Amino acid sequence: MRIHLHWDNPEQTIVRWEFEGWIGVLDYMIGINDTASMGIQNGGKADTILNLNLKLPLPNRHPRELIKPVLAARSYGLGYVVVVTRNPIAIAIIRATFRADRNTGSQVQHGLYVAGSLDAARQLITQLRADPTQDIQMKM
Repeated sequence: MRIHLHWDNPEQTIVRWEFEGWIGVLDYMIGINDTASMGIQNGGKADTILNLNLKLPLPNRHPRELIKPVLAARSYGLGYVVVVTRNPIAIAIIRATFRADRNTGSQVQHGLYVAGSLDAARQLITQLRADPTQDIQMKM
């Protein structure tokens, strides 16, 4: 399975991930680092929309291993991450990942959200950017 990274807005502050294929294994770390690099090259941080829809890209490593690069990338170029999915299996995997790692899971949850559509994801990022101190719970 492959991903394609695109700027989602003309201001180049949001990177959208589009997934090729319906189900497969994917190395998320490359995409995370590429997204953070795009944000740095544009002079700041890049927020991310992972447009899963009904697709199921599975990580090529244990899901807990994904938490480490997300935390590292947030310190230098990765902003908020919104997963767009209506797939109950994907939602269950995301929930299990953050419940499994109590030490770093809560730190990632402050930057990771789930939305049901691209429009909802864009609105959520706009809302978070306008008031980053507000407490928006991870919705799944």
